[in-house]
Amino acid sequence: GSPCDSVRPTPYRTIAYGELLIEGLPAPLGTVVQALNPSGDVVGCFEVEQAGEYGYLQIFGEDPPDIPGMAEGEIVEFRVNGVPVLAEPSLYWTDDQDLHQVDLALESTKAQCSWLRPDWNLISFAPQPPVPVVEHVLRSIDGRYCRVLGEDGVYDCDLDPVYRTLKELDPGSAYYLRLEGGVGANLRVIGVPIPVTTPLSLHEHWNWVGYLPTTTLPITTALQSIDGQYLLVHSRDATFNPGDPLHSTLWEMEPGQGYLIRATEPLTLTYPAGPAPDRAALSASTLSGCD
Repeated sequence: GSPCDSVRPTPYRTIAYGELLIEGLPAPLGTVVQALNPSGDVVGCFEVEQAGEYGYLQIFGEDPPDIPGMAEGEIVEFRVNGVPVLAEPSLYWTDDQDLHQVDLALESTKAQCSWLRPDWNLISFAPQPPVPVVEHVLRSIDGRYCRVLGEDGVYDCDLDPVYRTLKELDPGSAYYLRLEGGVGANLRVIGVPIPVTTPLSLHEHWNWVGYLPTTTLPITTALQSIDGQYLLVHSRDATFNPGDPLHSTLWEMEPGQGYLIRATEPLTLTYPAGPAPDRAALSASTLSGCD
């Protein structure tokens, strides 16, 4: 039978359709598109009948106690031939019985791993996760965190989801995350790599900025595109002042770390695309009593 036969329809639905690409090429006939709820249940399915397109994909709501489905406000995860894919835009389910264009792209994915210390960390990541919601992105440290702060929102596991103003995590942004348990952990984020030179828009005053390069760079090299247009840069525990380098303690920018940049005006940050400089040319870091 069809791989879509396992879906159990209910009276509650929303409908998705759109472009479907695999490695930049139109998806062939017979490609299977699935919609999953956060519990991993397949709640919608479609077999491609026209290359490069899918739709209308019926995505059904739950009917307790025995028919699984989507609940109001949950994000829909899309998979193509069983593999998670990027959805543009993200689709949050509601029983509106309406059509929504959601373009899907299956690309090669990579994982970025970052070591987190106990208590507060200032983090970022470079890959674009297929499902950008907080719980999916931070799945590798599930149970080890409760609070995540973004520039414009807060995630707190003790709050009702209705009151969590930080719902998605994106590459190019920085976040404060408090790691619980008293010991470190490895954060593993899986997604589609985005170009290192992806422009990041900054506004006047403080910006919570992610780091896209895959190698460590001197801070003046990493921020050369905005030279003279920023006043201070903070990492988790260090500061760089371009006007007073003698007293500065932040000399390098590293993958997996987030930064606070104080801009003097609206501007665009573009990280350099070239290879990393010779490590011997970088300032050496030493252990101290502050560790």
